[in-house]
Amino acid sequence: MTEIPDSQQKEIIRLVEKSFICPLFFLRKEISKLKIQFASIDTIAASLSPLFEVSEANSEKVSYAALIQGELYQKLINQPFHSNRSDKEAFIYINQSIDKDSKYTYKSFLEEDFININDKLSIIYPVEKNTRFYAIHYRLLFVDRINLSEIEKQSRTINTLPLHLRRKLEDELLDICAVIEITDLTQQTLLNYIKKE
Repeated sequence: MTEIPDSQQKEIIRLVEKSFICPLFFLRKEISKLKIQFASIDTIAASLSPLFEVSEANSEKVSYAALIQGELYQKLINQPFHSNRSDKEAFIYINQSIDKDSKYTYKSFLEEDFININDKLSIIYPVEKNTRFYAIHYRLLFVDRINLSEIEKQSRTINTLPLHLRRKLEDELLDICAVIEITDLTQQTLLNYIKKE
């Protein structure tokens, strides 16, 4: 990589990141705000599965708390939606902890939340026990309404469903107006910010 010109390095890195199995969240408009409707997370290959509390035993239960707690929902979902549906990218630092009741709690931070490098390092290398660090690249993309005829060939399964279920699925697909793509950058972040001894 070091012998490849900078412009090509960036392109190769972008392509490699795209090849990862990224969690995707599908949003729909509800009254005057966006709401996460569905998630697509590979429970075996995705390193972020523990962050969203996805297990093979209960793959339908997905927690979005790391993305929407505190001010994050306003900054990352509501503001872009109300600002002429503008796409949004962000880098999120997350600490996932287990409390005394064996429930997960989250502290999530954006780059702008840090005062200095020591502040950031305290999140990357938390002192609390039972705390796990994640660094993710967040990308919110607004999409045009899905044209069901264009996906007809890829969605033959829909036609095998009973009519009421097919209509329900089609309605839910038509409601999707935005997608959140998450890329795991935890290991790269740990390499970029070496712990001070």
